[in-house]
Amino acid sequence: MNLKKLEPLEKLSKKELIDLINKECSDNQIIEELEKEIAERTNEIKYKSDQLKNSEESYQELLTNLQGLAYQYRPKGRGWETTFISKGAKELTGYSAEEFSTGKIKVDQDLIDPAINKKVWSEIKKALKEKIIFNVKYPIVTKSGAEKWVLDRGKAVYNDKGKLTALEGVMIDITREILQEEKLLLAQQEISSQNKRISEREKAYATLLTNLQGMAYRCLNDKYSTVTFISDGCLQLTGYTSEEIRKSKRFFETKIVRKDYQISNQSVIERALKDQQPYEISFPIICKNGMQKWVSERGIGIYDEYGTLQALEGFIVDITEAKNLEKQLRLAQETIDKAPILIEWIKEDGSFYYVNNETIKVSQFSQEEFDTKKIYEIDPSMNKKQWGKTFKERNEKPLKDVESTYIKKDGSRFPVLINAINIEYDGAVYNCAYINDITNIKLIEEELKLTNYELSASEEELRQQSEELHALNENLEVQKKELENTVYQLKNTRDQLIHTEKMASLGVLVAGIAHELNNPIGYIKTSSEALKMLLNDLNKEIKNLTNQESDVINELTQDLNQMATHINSGAEQAAEIVKGLRTFSRMDKEKIERHNIHDTINNVLLMLHNNYKYKINIIKDFGDIPPIECAPGQINQVLMNLINNAVQAIENEGEILVKTEMIEERVMVTIKDNGPGISEEMQSRIFEPFYTTKEPGEGTGLGLSISLGIIQDHNGSINFTSNNDGTIFTVSLPTKQGAN
Repeated sequence: MNLKKLEPLEKLSKKELIDLINKECSDNQIIEELEKEIAERTNEIKYKSDQLKNSEESYQELLTNLQGLAYQYRPKGRGWETTFISKGAKELTGYSAEEFSTGKIKVDQDLIDPAINKKVWSEIKKALKEKIIFNVKYPIVTKSGAEKWVLDRGKAVYNDKGKLTALEGVMIDITREILQEEKLLLAQQEISSQNKRISEREKAYATLLTNLQGMAYRCLNDKYSTVTFISDGCLQLTGYTSEEIRKSKRFFETKIVRKDYQISNQSVIERALKDQQPYEISFPIICKNGMQKWVSERGIGIYDEYGTLQALEGFIVDITEAKNLEKQLRLAQETIDKAPILIEWIKEDGSFYYVNNETIKVSQFSQEEFDTKKIYEIDPSMNKKQWGKTFKERNEKPLKDVESTYIKKDGSRFPVLINAINIEYDGAVYNCAYINDITNIKLIEEELKLTNYELSASEEELRQQSEELHALNENLEVQKKELENTVYQLKNTRDQLIHTEKMASLGVLVAGIAHELNNPIGYIKTSSEALKMLLNDLNKEIKNLTNQESDVINELTQDLNQMATHINSGAEQAAEIVKGLRTFSRMDKEKIERHNIHDTINNVLLMLHNNYKYKINIIKDFGDIPPIECAPGQINQVLMNLINNAVQAIENEGEILVKTEMIEERVMVTIKDNGPGISEEMQSRIFEPFYTTKEPGEGTGLGLSISLGIIQDHNGSINFTSNNDGTIFTVSLPTKQGAN
């Protein structure tokens, strides 16, 4: 807009300001503007109240989610009975709707001061007498003790005979507006009392604007629309400080007004200024943080005595919440109107109170035709008497997933699925029905029935063939299992025979080697002892010949004696190993004899010494046990397998406990290691033939299986426990074999 430049007020002298006020504000222009602001806000509240009343019948159900309290009172004796009150009562008064409905709380007794209540009812009775809508403002006291101002807008409801039957209305919280009016009134008084000192008046005016929600401004009619005043509310509204706004050029156009609204806003303002009228516009702004808000701006042009525009003054308030509420109301109505199912509100007499667009589309009846229709004219399963009974039943029990048939305008019928519930609204009860057209579902069901009928013809034949195949499969399965069992037994027997043959051959070989080694070891042992005797004789002869001690000869003699001792010790150790080999390779394994099991354990530990000597500590805890009747070679094989497994279970360093004891006439041999243990899934299979946890090539999986068989042949048992702390194998053997 083309605004002319006005000299800023701060550049005028005090006398010039006073003259300007006396000249320009002789009619107290500022006060008039504030009074006009109050009047306009009051009119705005009244206008919104009228809008709310006009739409209350359509949106009564939504009142529970809106701010405010909708009510209906009916005469009862000399007083009034609360027949309906919306859930907005809780937010407005602090009391629940149930407390009002049950009569526990009464508006005129519990919320309104008696003196004020008398005045309120006087105004309401006056409106009732004239049969006009009443609009009454008064304060109430909430449950928490706080005071709120409400606008009570309502009307009387009369019956056909003209008798008053109810009062219906809505209470809206206007506390904010009242407070604003009070603040404006206080501002008027403050400004009026400070007319003698312009600076104090401006300060009071600025303080008032700061306390108001929103942003007051004054901008000059110059090239940059220079902002000479902006209230502190600018920060909360826009995110910009007053200093940032005053320093900006054309702040509104360049900073906050959304670009697509700038031209239309400019046009509205220019038309109003041309006629020297106030302007009012609503538009979105972009805040400093990028967030969008909707605002309402009201302003007026300031002119000099020649009618030249000097500046613009106005007030901008945030209406984002009101815009969002308006959007939600539109969305709710759109959702109901355009829902893809039929929605009907039906009165107790069967007439339609409301139908949505889908109902009109599917049924082919117009809205006007629905106004004259009854439900039993569309649903042939109903009649007038039956509908009255059904309506009452739905007060107690909602209708859920009930199939019926509807009639279209052209007389054709289509199947529907109905869900319905009775809802109390605006003092009356309506049946709210949600109806789905299930024509396509029924067609699919018919197609499925036809398909099932065609399939049923061959079902019996297929069933017979299936039974025959099932019997044949069972026979084949039995034969397969028998064959698999036979193959498994043959394979197990073959592998055991191979293992037995290998062990027998190994026994013969070891026995031969032990026999062949035994003679040379004997020669070495005998020769070492003879060597020691000869060395002693030689030392004596040397002394006799020399008649003196020789240190060299004595040292040499000691070294030779020590070497002979080492040779003898090695020979004895080799003899022990040969003895163990002979025990391991005994061919009379089937022969039962009395045997000391401690000898077998010592032989096994001796033969396995190289496997554990650097990493495992062997702990022997031998009890006082008698010799037992057994096949020594077989028991040797069992203990060899168990101790070797314990050695292999310990990867780094550890210890193995070998313990013997006598318990209830049985010899118990316990072998305990502190290895990682056997996993739970493997524990059930470790005695199975050919099952091994070792790497390929390191075990056959027969050791424990054969050991179990040997111990069972000796009327004994092998048990084990295993966890993360290690594994314990316990062998139990009787001391006597009896006939076995």
